[in-house]
Amino acid sequence: MPEVIIQMLGGNCPVQAEGTINGQPFYFRARGDSWRMNIGDWSYEEDYGTGPFDAGWMTEDEARAFIKQSADKFAMHRDQSTEDEWWERVFSAKDLIAVENGCDRWCFTFACECRRSAIANVTRETGVSFADQE
Repeated sequence: MPEVIIQMLGGNCPVQAEGTINGQPFYFRARGDSWRMNIGDWSYEEDYGTGPFDAGWMTEDEARAFIKQSADKFAMHRDQSTEDEWWERVFSAKDLIAVENGCDRWCFTFACECRRSAIANVTRETGVSFADQE
């Protein structure tokens, strides 16, 4: 669960908030018919209400709920990015191992010894694993 610290929340037209999520600065703004959340270089936006100015009049409790929702989406995004980066390292390591062993470096079967070695190496280097190993 992300750590959300709201340092400032208030206003109307726009409703604004600032703080941090897992140590990353965030800025929340609701105005017109939508709200937007920026956390570091990541952003998320949703429509709000039925009228052209509804978002600027949302309550602070609603804003807190949208901040929490955005923090959860941000955490899921970061987790996926971490897993994608991990697998990129595995495939790079596998290619090097395959070349050293004279194997087919384009083999992607789970039974491949080069792939197993790469997963073990990257797991050892990073301290995490996203692979289901036997």
